[in-house]
Amino acid sequence: MSSFTQPMLVVACGRIPAMGKLISQHLLPEYEVIHFILSYEAAEAGLPHLLTGRDPQSRSPNEIGTHDYSRPPRVVIFGCGYEPQQVEELKKKFAGVAK
Repeated sequence: MSSFTQPMLVVACGRIPAMGKLISQHLLPEYEVIHFILSYEAAEAGLPHLLTGRDPQSRSPNEIGTHDYSRPPRVVIFGCGYEPQQVEELKKKFAGVAK
């Protein structure tokens, strides 16, 4: 029997809320989605806060994810609604932000 460790915290980025909800459920118990981002603009605004363990103060909150911002996420997952160059831009922009 293996001992249970805390799930890895993740932020998920996608365009379809129903898909985000489904993915966040399927990732459990190994991964816990703490926040679901619906647009590039929301990712640009929210990731700096999320990556440092703070509430992103989202203008368009949704019910997807635990919204537990007490610890920063370890992973950001992007769905196919994001172009590869958008993901690269965000990665470059916030590479030094995460702890």
